[in-house]
Parts: sequence; structure tokens; C-alpha cells
Amino acid sequence: MVLRDSRAARRTRALAALALAFVAAFALVTASAQAQGLPLLTVTALSMSADRIAPPAGATFHVQIHLHVAQRSADLNSLVLPNTTNLTILGDEKHVTPSSQGTDYVEVLSVAGIGPGDATLTPAFIDARDPSRGGRPFRFSSNALRVRITGDVAEPPWRSAGTTLVRISEALLVVLIVIVVAAGSIWLVLGMRRKRREYVLLPPARPVVPPAPPIDRTARLRMASVQLQATRTRANAAALRAALFAFANARSEETLEALLARISAGEAALRASLRAAERATFIDELHLQGAIDDLLDAMRRMGFS
Repeated sequence: MVLRDSRAARRTRALAALALAFVAAFALVTASAQAQGLPLLTVTALSMSADRIAPPAGATFHVQIHLHVAQRSADLNSLVLPNTTNLTILGDEKHVTPSSQGTDYVEVLSVAGIGPGDATLTPAFIDARDPSRGGRPFRFSSNALRVRITGDVAEPPWRSAGTTLVRISEALLVVLIVIVVAAGSIWLVLGMRRKRREYVLLPPARPVVPPAPPIDRTARLRMASVQLQATRTRANAAALRAALFAFANARSEETLEALLARISAGEAALRASLRAAERATFIDELHLQGAIDDLLDAMRRMGFS
């Protein structure tokens, strides 16, 4: 019984080893077939970069993948794009530029951050058989990429335009308020000035002095004549002279000669009285009484006795 079990175990192990060998051979054949299907490429450069270091969430930025191979007009469609985290791919553009030194392949991804935090891109890679290394298969990888997404969410253009309009409206409102306040201040100042003009400061009122009654030159002349008759002095003769000058409308400081030149010859009595009064006022003391007699006689001829 034990012998039979040992043989069965050996048979089972042999079958298992045969199966493993078959699987390994199949895998080797498959891998070889797959390797034979890889493109012949000599990769000299494969890199990945972003045009913004810290874009805000929702803002579009670009990731560029650059691949250079030594072969001209090579088929580079087998390039595998990176896997992204916290990013949305919005589109891509491909540019293939062959030259005498090989082929440049540039693929530009338009991406946007989903939310604040780190956004990562795994390396882009391409599997190829390298002729410069005996045609063996290789996986050529780019660098990984990490971008910091900030918390400022980018506004869409229409919202930015609306914000600009709001800011312009606010600025215009402020300007309007300033104009209204300035106009009100000017109106208030002008109004105060107008009110001030209505009140005029006047000097204190003075007592009204009644005008002096008009001088009766005839009465003054008569009084001076009576006074000279009562008291025959040089001073009274001078007073009578002044009354005669006023009666004849003499000007201030006017001399006898100038006054007589204005009095007509028909007023002989007045002319004689003026000459007599002049003589009685300025004559010497020895002849004063005789001059006073002549003056009183002239006044009688005028009707002042």
C-alpha cells in the first residue's frame, strides 16, 4: 500500500514538472513573439515638463512630453501616456519632426487641476528593441512629474468679465458719490455766502442833529449895525464889515476889491457901505470915530438906521 502511494506521488510530481515546463516554454515563446513585435528604436531622450509650477484649481495648463529617437521617420505611436492623479486631461496635440539626426516627437497635454493639493503624473514610457544594443527589448521611461494645485479656483472668462464690470460699476459709483458730495458742499458754501450777504453790519446810529436854521443875513446886518451904534468900537466895526460881506455873498477869503468887481454899479449904497466898513476896520485909532460915523451914515442910506 505504501509502495503504491509512493509511485502515485512521483507520477504526480512528474506531471506537475512537465506542466510547469510547458507553461515556461509557452511564456518564453510568447515573450519572444511580443519582443519581435516591438519597434526598432534607439531612444536618446524622453522627458516630461509642465509650463506652470503652481496653477490654481480649474485653470488650464500644459504638460509637454518630448521623445527623441535616432531613427528618421520612426513609428512612435506606441508611446504610453502617464497616468494622472488630481488632474483632468482636456485635450492633446502631437507634433512629429523628422530630421537628419532622427525624429523628434512632442505631445502637449492640456490639463486642469481638480482640487487644491498635489497633482501627479506617472512616467511616460515606450517599449522598443534597441538596435544599438543587439536588438534587445527595453522599456524607456521619462521622469515622473508633480505639480502643486493652489486653492485659488480660476474663474471662467464670463465670470471674470462680470467681476470687471462690477468693479467698474463700483468705481463709477464712488466717483458719483464724490461728485454729489462736492456739489453739495459747494452749494452749501454758496448758500452760506448768500445768507451772509443779507446781513450788513452798520455803525451805531448817531443822534440826528436838526439842521441849523438858515441865517437871516438882513437881520444879522441890522443887529451888527445897532450894536455899532450902541458901542462904537473897532471890534463892532469889524463885525459889521463881516455882516456886510455875507450880505453881499462874498466868497471865503475874498478881498474887497474882488467883491466890488462882482457887484454892479447900480448898488451904490451897498458899495459905499462896504468901503466904509473896510476903512473903519483897518484905520488908525486917531481917525477911528470919524470912520465909524461914515459907516453908520452909509448904513442909514441902505435903510439900516
